[in-house]
This record gives sequence, C-alpha cells and structure tokens, in this order.
Amino acid sequence: MSAAPPDNGRMEILLADANVLIDLLNADALGLVGDLIRHDLATVHLPRIVYDEVSTVISESQIADLGIIILPVEIALMERVTRYHDTRLSIPDRSLLLMAMDKGYVVWSNDRRLRENCGANGVRTLWEFEVLRRLVERDFMSAADLVAVAARVDGGDQPLSFRHHREVALPSWICEKVTRASPGSYLPFLR
Repeated sequence: MSAAPPDNGRMEILLADANVLIDLLNADALGLVGDLIRHDLATVHLPRIVYDEVSTVISESQIADLGIIILPVEIALMERVTRYHDTRLSIPDRSLLLMAMDKGYVVWSNDRRLRENCGANGVRTLWEFEVLRRLVERDFMSAADLVAVAARVDGGDQPLSFRHHREVALPSWICEKVTRASPGSYLPFLR
C-alpha cells in the first residue's frame, strides 16, 4: 500500500507502539520526535488508543508541543476490526493496521505481530530507531548521539542490543568492536 517515500520525502508516520514513546521518554529523548517534524522529515500521527496507554506519563499538551497529531479511531473502522482475519492480533493493533492501510501511513512499531500483519498487507513498517536515523541521514543529529540514545533505551550500562545495532545502521566493524568493548567505549569510533 504505502510505497517508500523519496529520499527527500516527508513520511506520513503512524506511531503505533506506546513502547516507542515510553522508551524515548525514559531516555530523555522524546524531543527527537519533534525534531523529525520540525525538520520536515515526517508528519507523526498518534492514534488515540495508543496515546491512552501513555496518557499518565505524557500529557496531550506535550504531544501537541512536539507537533504530533492525535487521531481518533473512527467508528466505521470498528466493524472492519472485528472481521479482521488474524485474531491473534489485538483489537487495538487491528485498528492501527487498518488505519495505516486506509491512509497509506508508514507504521512505526517494534511489535512483531503487528509488523508481520502490516507486511502481509503491503504496509511499510519501521523499527524504533529506523525512523530516528533519518535525523542522522539529513545531518540534524550525529550518529554518536543516536547511538547514545539507543544505549540509554537499552539500559545505559551495557552495549547496544543487536536489534538496535541494525536500527541505527552501525557499520559491521563498529558492531564487532561494540560487542567486545566495554559499555560506551564505541562512541569514539563514530566521530
């Protein structure tokens, strides 16, 4: 459904995973979502059902200040949600998938089952740090800063997880050094 945008294109993103927001909040990096929007790299849509999962830790005014658009779930969608064939997918995730299919959004999520269903339906998905990597690719953020955020998400006191290595697109020679190095010692290799 959703074709990859051109390199200079602004992505229409459906932030479909509350854990992405929680990770960035805990890593003191929630502002990076606002940077994507301010630098015209993406429009970020946050479905109300996802916002409700984080509403006790992130206010609607914080979301609005970042430039994120909160989307209501349309009642007409709910009938299609109940008929969706993969019942292993939660009702909220079915709603997100159908929203993305209808509007052509790129889905920003780490949820494997949602990502599998998106792929099966032609909806493009991006991992947590794949989206943020656009800031590095456009020189709005250094690779070292992105790696530091990923390290804070991973707990800050250990090397990056393999998944986060892939997402921040570290060259393989750096990945090898990171897995053998002490925590944080890989940052000089990125400068």
